Parts: sequence; structure tokens; C-alpha cells
Amino acid sequence: MKELISEILTMSVVFACIGFYAIWRARKAQSEHEISLVDRDKSLFAFAREFDTEFEPDIVNFKDLCDYLAGKNLILKFSKKISQKAFVALIKEQNLKQRVTAGEEAISQDFISLCVRNLNPPLALGFYIAGDEIFAFLCEEKRLFRLIDLASRLGENIIICD
Repeated sequence: MKELISEILTMSVVFACIGFYAIWRARKAQSEHEISLVDRDKSLFAFAREFDTEFEPDIVNFKDLCDYLAGKNLILKFSKKISQKAFVALIKEQNLKQRVTAGEEAISQDFISLCVRNLNPPLALGFYIAGDEIFAFLCEEKRLFRLIDLASRLGENIIICD
């Protein structure tokens, strides 16, 4: 009988320790999650500040921020199926060194490379792809690298076109 009581007591202590450990891990994970949410908000705010715009509190992810910036005409937004002519009109011909021959067919990697090679010297082009939508960042190369760094803090990738 003494052995049975001692085993029950030992098992109770073991389960209590496991329970305390589980509670400690859950609280630690929750605090890390709260810290990461604060970091995410700070990174979104820093990205918006790069465009000299106010950060809207209802923006919760990078795609929403890109939609917001595109709505204010601070970045470009288009579909993957955009025509070559529409793409050239979107990036504006005055940003190109020479005129690019554009047709009605959809843009391709080769056409984008041709346009990027013809960009005026301080300009660079980066893309953020979100499903069927593409957000284009047409800005100076140094600024584009700052934007890429800020996006990487959010776990997002801006692709540099060359």
C-alpha cells in the first residue's frame, strides 16, 4: 500500500512539473508572438515612412500596405497579363533612355529586362508579386535596396530586375 501511494505521489509530481512546463512554454510563445507583432508594425510603419506617407492602423500585412501605396500612386500595380504597351505607359516613357518597341502581347521576362536596361541611370525596378497582382517599385537603386531590406524584415521579397 505504501508503494502504491508513493507511486501515485511521484506520478502527481511528474504531471505537475509537465503542466508547469507547458504553461511556461505557452506564456513564452505568447510573449514572443506579441513582440513579433510589435516588430511587424514597426517594420510596416518604417516602410510607409519611406514613402513619406502616414501609416494607416487598419493595414495589417505587407500586401495591404502595397495596395494602399498603389492607391496613392506611390508605387505601380498591375496584373501579370498586362500588355507590353500598357507596361511601358505605366513606367512612363520619360523614364526610359530610348523608346522601346512594345506590342499588344503580354509582358515577358525578356521584355522587362529590355525595359530595365533602358531605364535612366539612377532608376531601378523591383517587383513584389502577390498572386496575380504585381507591385512595381520604380525608384533610385539605393532607395530600392532600403525597401528590400525593410520588406525582408517582414518576411517578404522584392525582386530586383536587371
